Amino acid sequence: MHTATSGTYGKDSISRSRFIVSGNVQKVRYRDYIADNARKLSLKGQVQNMPDGTVEIITEGHPENLMKFEEFMKKDKERKKASSDGCLATDIDYKKLDEEATGKFPMFNIVYSNSVQEELNENFGAALEVQMQTNTAIQGLTTQTCSKFDTMDAKYGIISENIKNLTTQLSKIAEALKPSK
Repeated sequence: MHTATSGTYGKDSISRSRFIVSGNVQKVRYRDYIADNARKLSLKGQVQNMPDGTVEIITEGHPENLMKFEEFMKKDKERKKASSDGCLATDIDYKKLDEEATGKFPMFNIVYSNSVQEELNENFGAALEVQMQTNTAIQGLTTQTCSKFDTMDAKYGIISENIKNLTTQLSKIAEALKPSK
């Protein structure tokens, strides 16, 4: 992987990569997902929604960590979706551009829009989607559980009925065997 190098964080050289990500990547918590993963690799930079529906990611850091981040991006591209339950991004594709590092980022940030309404809609929309997926999963579990109980009732209901019949017969035999007074 060729990565442009310029600048330092401390004594080590840094590199910079820019990713333009397309697909269903806005209003699905994708920026949070990217920021979490970039921070785990000690990368600095930013992620932001773009007006054309893409997401721009700028990463700066040690070349080895940038390679790990690109591997993470490749895995999501191959799967065509984010590898997190909290992020609902799908149809992920990206272009990577190597650039000169600036060292201007003190940390990895999410760039939010100026519209509070837009940001709230993104998080509420993602939360609603997760809730709908959870409801679907619960409905599936409920159906499976009811089916299992029906199977158990069919199997063990017959056994219960047989035990009742045996108990009744044994009670009659016990009565018949009692000595008379």
